[in-house]
Amino acid sequence: MKQPVVSIIMPTYNVEAFLDESIGSVLAQTFQDWELLVVDDGSTDNSNAVARRYAQSDPRIMVLEKPNGGLSDARNYGLQHAVGKYVHFFDSDDAIVPEFYETLVGAIGDDDFIICGYYRDYVTPGGNTSTRILKPVAMRPPLPSDMDHMTQFGRFFNYAWNKLFKTEFLVNNKLEYEKGLSIIEDKEFMSRVIMRNPEFSFIDFAGYRYKIRQRETLGNNRYSPDLITNLIRGMALQDQILSAFVHDESTMRRLRGTIAINESKWACHCITTFSDMSRDEQIEDMGDIINHPTTQFFLKGYWPDGIENKIFVAFAKMRSPKLIHWLYSLKKKHS
Repeated sequence: MKQPVVSIIMPTYNVEAFLDESIGSVLAQTFQDWELLVVDDGSTDNSNAVARRYAQSDPRIMVLEKPNGGLSDARNYGLQHAVGKYVHFFDSDDAIVPEFYETLVGAIGDDDFIICGYYRDYVTPGGNTSTRILKPVAMRPPLPSDMDHMTQFGRFFNYAWNKLFKTEFLVNNKLEYEKGLSIIEDKEFMSRVIMRNPEFSFIDFAGYRYKIRQRETLGNNRYSPDLITNLIRGMALQDQILSAFVHDESTMRRLRGTIAINESKWACHCITTFSDMSRDEQIEDMGDIINHPTTQFFLKGYWPDGIENKIFVAFAKMRSPKLIHWLYSLKKKHS
């Protein structure tokens, strides 16, 4: 078989229910010069059997098996076997629109990678879907460093799946994912990508369908004891990435504040919604994130819009996890 233009790396771990849609969206592409590397990361369900059923009928689909090592390890394993000119990292519970590869291959030109927008598909347990479309403004570096453009930058830059990379760029720069990370593996990877001074651009196109399902349906979305540590590190990584483009202190301060409140609120939501900890343990974990020097530094001199966010930041600056826990208890009670 001749060298394909695109290598699609699709790690799978217990996603039997979603693989038909994911692989089906690859087969439906208007651009057909690809290979699909399904990396079975030690699944214990029928994911492997579903993938092999497709591989038996299409020689462009290959199933690679390895012991469970996590998403980053599976992506690296797929990259070691990729032979295409370009690489796309595709999460196996998502989907892509039919023109995805045709559009990105046609637009990448001399860039090392290209970034597109995406759909956020909110899927209920009953299968109903509501969708939000997020499309970037077409641009390339040097990027405007105002707040609006940098907010867009953060919304699209810190993911793996909405990009097409040149394989040569990744291999020559020894760019692999850090094994063992959760939640922030893409941010960590992109922080090292940006240090290589790559050529890249955003295109005015939404092609990836990022599926957001109620967390109870996904076994790997339980509360993790590494959550706080990873979110704090993720804040620092986002700061490192943005610092490469933003040199205005006022804009950087507002961006840091936005990062801090988003990550802190997400941590508090996970603590109160997905953990089985006692009230005192929840308060202790909330204190770990809001009292961390990184969080307090990011919030210094920052006041957000919106009453709820202002109350949250006020409680955080007071270093009062008890008040924040009370706030989330009220939210949970009235949800």
